[in-house]
Order: sequence, then C-alpha cells, then structure tokens
Amino acid sequence: MTGDFNNDTILDLAVANYGSSNIGILLGNGDGTFQSQKPYVTSIGPMHIAADNFNNDNKWDLAVVNFNDDSISILLGNGGGTFQDHITYPCGPYPSSIISADLNNDSKFDLAVTNSFGDNTIGVLLGNGDGTFQNRIIYIVGAYPLSITGGAFRNNFKWDLVVTNGGDNSVTMLSNSCS
Repeated sequence: MTGDFNNDTILDLAVANYGSSNIGILLGNGDGTFQSQKPYVTSIGPMHIAADNFNNDNKWDLAVVNFNDDSISILLGNGGGTFQDHITYPCGPYPSSIISADLNNDSKFDLAVTNSFGDNTIGVLLGNGDGTFQNRIIYIVGAYPLSITGGAFRNNFKWDLVVTNGGDNSVTMLSNSCS
C-alpha cells in the first residue's frame, strides 16, 4: 500500500509481514529509496492493507486483514508516519483482501473484506467516522473469494463491489442500493 503517511509529499510504503504478525512502514526518501522499516504489531497473519482517513483527522489510518486470526486490525495515524496500537475487529474466516470506500454515502469510510475459505462471503464494516466500525454485514459471493475492488460501475455515483472468486473462476458484482 502506498500513501504519504508523514505528509511530506513523498510516497511511503505500508507492507504486510505475514509471518511476523506485523506491518512495516517505510518512509520514502523521494529518490526511489526508503528508510528502514518501522514495524507495528497486528494480529496473526497480516495479509493485505487499505489506507484512508477513518477518524476524519486528515491523517492516514490503516486497515489490515489478518488471515490467521479472522480479524481486521485498525491502526490510527498520529501523523509524521507513526501509528497507534492496533484495535481488532472480527471479519469472518480467512480474510485475504480489503478495500476502503464510502459504501453507504454518509461521507465516512467503510471497509469491505473477502473471507476466502469456509463460507464464500465478504464482510462490510460501516465506519462511524471516529476510527471505529460497526459489526460486519455479510454478503454471499462465489467460491473462495480472493480479491475485492470497487467503483461506480453503473455510472450513478454509488460505490459497487466486485469480487474475484478463485474456487469457481467467477466474478461477483454487488450493486450498491444505498440512497
């Protein structure tokens, strides 16, 4: 995941360290190189990262799916490229991919995550705008959902979700019906 985590107009990196139960923040130097990784503890098996401003303070925050813990870790940004200790939310079995978007048109960032094994679902966690999230809403998709993305595919300014399903080689589109 890329973002300007320390607000210096230079891109930085956030990487999931699956075997180490942490993520690493590598601040960019502006010349294609990066500073040494600063690790932040997550839950077990971090696999994918989304970044947005979850608590409306104009600082980057991170959402991390933890494959081996069936959870999402939220790390709120302090600015300057540092993050607070993680807060964990349950999200369903074996999460593999996550995106952040305003899914219900309330000007707050929400999360959508694939649950790759077991129940063929995705979970949507609506954001409260203060860095916390509501309990997940479950949607059925195809077999072994691996990846998720979104966009206004119907040209109506509503964020739809698209899921790739590795178990049946299909794609599921979930059309947004929010007002």
